Amino acid sequence: MHRTKQQNNLKWISLISLIFQTTGIVLFLRYSRTKIDVPYVSSTAIVASEFIKGLICIVLVWIENDCSFSRLIRKLTDEIYNKPTETVKLAIPSGLYAIQNNLLFIALSYLNAATYQVTYQLKILTTALCSVFMLRKRIDQHQWFSLCMLALGVAFVTWPSSDEVNKRTSSQVQRSWLQQFMGFGAVLMATLTSGFAGVYFEKILKTGPTSVWMRNIQLAIFGTIFGLVIVYIFDYDAVMEKGFFQGYSTIVWIVVFLQAIGGLIIAAVIKYADNIIKGFATSLSIILSSVVSYFVLNDFNPSLFFFMGTILVISATFLYGWERKVKVTPNNDQQREALGALGCFDNSDVVDALTKQSQNPRAEISETCQIALDRLAWLRKTASNNESSLNSKETVYTTVDPAPPLPPTTIDELKTILLDENRSLFERYRAMFALRNIGSDEAVLAICEGFKASSALFRHEIAFVLGQLQSICSIPALHQQLSILDENYMVRHECAETLGSIGTDECRHILEDYLHDKERVVRESCEVALDIVDYVNSKDFQYCNGLNLVDSECC
Repeated sequence: MHRTKQQNNLKWISLISLIFQTTGIVLFLRYSRTKIDVPYVSSTAIVASEFIKGLICIVLVWIENDCSFSRLIRKLTDEIYNKPTETVKLAIPSGLYAIQNNLLFIALSYLNAATYQVTYQLKILTTALCSVFMLRKRIDQHQWFSLCMLALGVAFVTWPSSDEVNKRTSSQVQRSWLQQFMGFGAVLMATLTSGFAGVYFEKILKTGPTSVWMRNIQLAIFGTIFGLVIVYIFDYDAVMEKGFFQGYSTIVWIVVFLQAIGGLIIAAVIKYADNIIKGFATSLSIILSSVVSYFVLNDFNPSLFFFMGTILVISATFLYGWERKVKVTPNNDQQREALGALGCFDNSDVVDALTKQSQNPRAEISETCQIALDRLAWLRKTASNNESSLNSKETVYTTVDPAPPLPPTTIDELKTILLDENRSLFERYRAMFALRNIGSDEAVLAICEGFKASSALFRHEIAFVLGQLQSICSIPALHQQLSILDENYMVRHECAETLGSIGTDECRHILEDYLHDKERVVRESCEVALDIVDYVNSKDFQYCNGLNLVDSECC
């Protein structure tokens, strides 16, 4: 109950913060570019904002590490200095973000805040297209329709009113048209860089367990470097003549600060809210920007086309973020579990049922049935000797394994079988359970390699077996698998519960990070896992193993 209330509070805090940040940055930036007598160099403002963003993220990482400076230094060294390849990957999105931010300063020098807010929503279109080509993401039909609405809405917003068309011959209006063209061009280029950089950054976030704050520190490092390069190329003489911070007023520093916290607030919204909340914030921001532009800045006279376009853009934003309520189908998982259990009963009806379901289009069900059939075949083959009973006596685990462990051999040989995609899942399961029974750190790490398997069912069983072992050396692999948002939700669910069974402080911190995951099953699994952590630390817990039973029998 407490966690749910806290989640709701964080959701609304992130919503309000996003509204004020997206509205404030546009209005203050527009004011700083058009209403202040002493101009400032916009490229230096971007450098300052990147530097401040880096400092804020360092503080957040310090808090994540229990406010310990020694752990902070170690974390920064491990993630940045000791992983140069991973760090350099952030250079591409950092460079694009530096270009994008400079383009947005240019755009708001020529466009009013309301028009800028609406046209910049084209980034949804560019991001969607980049997601399709770079992440192989599937776009639903209603989302494609919303993207068409978005493009049409932006076209309406940029369409000139009849009064402007009638006055187009005057030199003043022609100059205004040129400025509008430059503004729209800057926005269009910014949306292109935003889409690619955002998707590239998302891809990096999904490939490892590194926190979003640490990634933002890496972005800030390169962002500051690229920002300084842009200052040197375009504004070197101006900075040398009047200084780096020339023209900086309170308004400019507000712009710098809002620019610095923008990405962090977006990260919080992604973590604690959802697409509908984000769309709501965007819509309110557009409305607020329009009102302030009209009544305060006096640089905005909306036309009928603007109203029509704004309605289309806001509607498209909501429609794109709307997620159809897909009915959760636990029956499929129950069916898989039930069919797997049938592998313990050898009769013709069971074999017929398993054979029929082995052709099921759902991979998890067909694979489960094939493993059960292979298990029955193995049981029939070994019925004349004591191999089956010997296997049951050798293990201390109280679960009924879907496949018997292979006879003792080397870890390397078992690992080779485990990772061989050309072998049957039954054989690979046998290798996995043999490694589990060995139980050494080397065996655990070999099992962790099984997360590379193409079968979601196999990866799910890998996570379950790691839960039986409860080895701390499996935490990084479990964390990485949990962090892959496109992973099968049942695999992530099992990883969360396994982390709960291990029960260290590190596991607790990892699970807390996913309490607000988009996937309901994962959220609930993390809540349960955190309760398991408390139970584990009470010393009364056992996770599907018979070690306590063995100890009691020996006494």
